[in-house]
Amino acid sequence: TQLQRARALRRAGRLEEAGAGYAKAGALATALGDHRSELLSRIGWAIVLQKTGNLPESERVLRDVLDDARVLGDRDAEARACHDLAVALARRDRPAEAVPFAFRAYELYEHPTHRARALHDTGTLLKELGHYAATKDALMVVVGSCPPTDLLLLAELELLDVSAQIGDRVSFERWRTELTADRDLMPPDLQVDFAMKLGAGLAVFDRLTDARAELARAIALAERHGLGESVFRVQRLLNDVREYQTRQRDALALPSPSVPSPELQQTIDALHRLRASQAMAGVS
Repeated sequence: TQLQRARALRRAGRLEEAGAGYAKAGALATALGDHRSELLSRIGWAIVLQKTGNLPESERVLRDVLDDARVLGDRDAEARACHDLAVALARRDRPAEAVPFAFRAYELYEHPTHRARALHDTGTLLKELGHYAATKDALMVVVGSCPPTDLLLLAELELLDVSAQIGDRVSFERWRTELTADRDLMPPDLQVDFAMKLGAGLAVFDRLTDARAELARAIALAERHGLGESVFRVQRLLNDVREYQTRQRDALALPSPSVPSPELQQTIDALHRLRASQAMAGVS
């Protein structure tokens, strides 16, 4: 009960109360010898630390939890710690270190939705690093896993963005069609993100009139729903879409990403095998 209460308080933004709740839950669990609940209380506390901006301490707590979960053989706690550690590392601008942890969470989770979310996060981190082929491998596996609608839309939106960044017009049109058909299912913030990414992609492919129309749609939606930050971001694109197009073309000419670490390369290779296995299963 204390763990659930602390989680509810955390989601409500009452972080000081949430932290106290996790501490109380951890003390009770320790007194009872409930190792699993004690690990979960520490994970919850680490998330509170992330939200209050203390990322170094959050990372330290999660690494300690990860070590203890491995010793105890608690697969689920290990998965949660890996996933949240990936988030902490990404927020500390260390996405290359975060990727293997996000993928390890995918391997450890048993619930299909949790697995799909971890793999989606793996893909978005790889996109940030410029490993677009591996990004597509991860996100295509998510799409093929029959995830919940919200996660499916997020994965398709990332695939639309990647297709534009690498200049793959065929894939871009595929994901544009899929997402347009599901536009009414999107919450307002996702509709704005879709219109913005679609407008940016259309500019890359020299469809400037259509690009301006989508960016104008994004601004109208953002204003209607009070998404002020989004209005600002989209307005910058709309003000000079030609300059934005030039930047995107320059991005396509950038050199390949730096050589990945052994851990990152292992994840990239594993994703390629995973995607190939999924494709073979689809054929069979």
